[in-house]
Amino acid sequence: MAASPSLSRALAEAAADIHRHTSLPETLDAIALAARDAMPAVDHVGVTLADGNHGALETAAATDDLVREIDKVQFSVRQGPCVEAVESGTSELVVLEDARHSGDYHDFVMGAVPLGLRSTAAIRLFTADRTIGVLNLYSTSTDVLDDETRTIAELFALHASYAYGHRHQVSHLQRAIESREVIGNAVGIVMERYQLDRGRAFEYLVRVAATSETKVRLVAEELVSGFGPHSVE
Repeated sequence: MAASPSLSRALAEAAADIHRHTSLPETLDAIALAARDAMPAVDHVGVTLADGNHGALETAAATDDLVREIDKVQFSVRQGPCVEAVESGTSELVVLEDARHSGDYHDFVMGAVPLGLRSTAAIRLFTADRTIGVLNLYSTSTDVLDDETRTIAELFALHASYAYGHRHQVSHLQRAIESREVIGNAVGIVMERYQLDRGRAFEYLVRVAATSETKVRLVAEELVSGFGPHSVE
């Protein structure tokens, strides 16, 4: 499979940058973009950070302005999946489907549906001792979030927690990656070529996907099918 010029450039840039420090905002932006592209049912993704001392919520990364608008509704009425994920401390995905006809989160729904929201999910980001924030998924195109979308959301939430600086999340991330064969194979290719651990190899794939505006799955398929990091010097 021939690689597109944009993907070729992204691979080259990722190869040059993979060992350099990446700032937290850049990392969270890349995660949000890659998460959106990996989930066809999801149109908009954001990362909310939580201030554990004061309960304040802040949009730290967003794929577009609509994320910030919907987040603002949640924060102002203090209601919605994002707020519940933080305040309940649950490690499960908090889901709102068919928002236009749902009786849940009334105040949030009244503000978010006019913005185009049809379904949403939120999953808490956390370390061993505290809540970091939430990965928010918003759909303006479907009322239902399927099982695959939920599984991928969990994978990206684990990666976002890891990227925040708590590497003990890597073991959970590795299991999530390995459950998806193509991505797991691509991670192996990157690990071998650049002598990286699994967490850093996955960061490579996320960075390539975000830079080239390509889905993580497609980046992995191209690597596995023959156009891999060995082609980029």
